[in-house]
Amino acid sequence: VTITDDDSVTVSLTVSADTVAEAAGSITMTATLNKVSNENVVVSLGYTGTAVNGTDYGTGPGTITVTAGQTTGTATLTATADTLVEGGETIIIDITAVNGGNAAENGTQQKTVTITDDDTTSVSLTVSATTIAEAAGTSTMTATLAQATFENVTVSLGYTGTAANGTDYGTGPTSITITAGQTTGTAVLTATQDTAVEADETIIVDITAVSGGNASENGTQQKTVTIADDDTTTVSLAVSTATIAEAAGTSTITATLAKATFENVTVNLGYSGTAVNGTDYATGPTSITITAGQTTGTATLTATADT
Repeated sequence: VTITDDDSVTVSLTVSADTVAEAAGSITMTATLNKVSNENVVVSLGYTGTAVNGTDYGTGPGTITVTAGQTTGTATLTATADTLVEGGETIIIDITAVNGGNAAENGTQQKTVTITDDDTTSVSLTVSATTIAEAAGTSTMTATLAQATFENVTVSLGYTGTAANGTDYGTGPTSITITAGQTTGTAVLTATQDTAVEADETIIVDITAVSGGNASENGTQQKTVTIADDDTTTVSLAVSTATIAEAAGTSTITATLAKATFENVTVNLGYSGTAVNGTDYATGPTSITITAGQTTGTATLTATADT
């Protein structure tokens, strides 16, 4: 007489960790019976997720065997290191079948393990021109990744220097975005024309922050762009009187700029005529200096009496 067993066994699945390091990190998968069985129970496994079986991790074990008389069996998953900047990747583990020992899956058993990416990339900054014309000259700023990454990278920018942001050049772009899967992004600086006679002015561009895609600044990235001033001014000469007395009469010579400029202007003078320099009048001043920011400078001619 055969007694037909009507008892059943259920199988549950657990993992030792739900995250694993990319650099050969491993997790243990455990199949657990709710009670012992009189024969081996074979638990078949399937793998999905964003991680590629056999590439991002060693080929996933096809089964776990729970030996007759035991309640647990185990298998191991091991991540595989690569150099791609790809973000966390998931391994989704399912029980696809259970055979032997009157065993069956306990409902739906599914576990997710995330491989934590340990790869990073760095950002460098370049400019297409280090000197630009004041008259709407442009320089393209390019942010470049050492390698592409899995999500957009935002490179934040800051501006210093002698040029005024928004005045001497159009308001500097606050960031450059490098699209996921690409290695470069760009933004443009454009100089603004004015009429002031000023020294060449500098735009100093710095990376102030990098976010997204496991990216960071490559050391300290700083670039300087110089706006070349194209404004000029002219000098006119006048005298306070065109006739002076021989007896120590004086005339003031005034050099006048059409508009002020950023540095001292030296106006060199020369003398000719029938009067002898240093004899008929005190030696004539050789130059007039107009101080930076001013529009005039003066010097004096003084006649010398003789008999």
